[in-house]
Amino acid sequence: MTLEEKILANYKLIDGKVYGPRGLLRGTNLSRGYIGTYIHHDGKLKRVLLHRMVYLLAHGYLPETVDHINRNPSDNRVENLRAATKREQQSNRSSKGFSIRTKNYKKPRYEVSCDHKYIGVFDTEEEARVAYAAAKHKAFGDFILAYEAKK
Repeated sequence: MTLEEKILANYKLIDGKVYGPRGLLRGTNLSRGYIGTYIHHDGKLKRVLLHRMVYLLAHGYLPETVDHINRNPSDNRVENLRAATKREQQSNRSSKGFSIRTKNYKKPRYEVSCDHKYIGVFDTEEEARVAYAAAKHKAFGDFILAYEAKK
């Protein structure tokens, strides 16, 4: 029995909370704000991230990665989790999208790159932000949800 099969057999998702053989599963705070727990499997303790458990119990499978839409790693509500590739998940990181260059310039210039592609150099921070937003939308499309639009 795989770890995923064991979780599906022994744990339930009720009102967005994970319940196991001993009742409500709260988990412990891990680094970077994630919440995790430990499960006995094959005679060993295995660490499982709670957001992955919630996604598995809600959808019945585990994708490559599970992304927190609102970027809060402790917000494990089903509606805040989505399947993602590693590339898509990286697009949901908070980033200003430009670096300030001063060498060889009399005034600061703003250099923009997105998805490992050079976009250009701009005179103002506002121009750099607009160029980055357009490049990010072109590279990642609809994966960048309303969270970006609210900013």
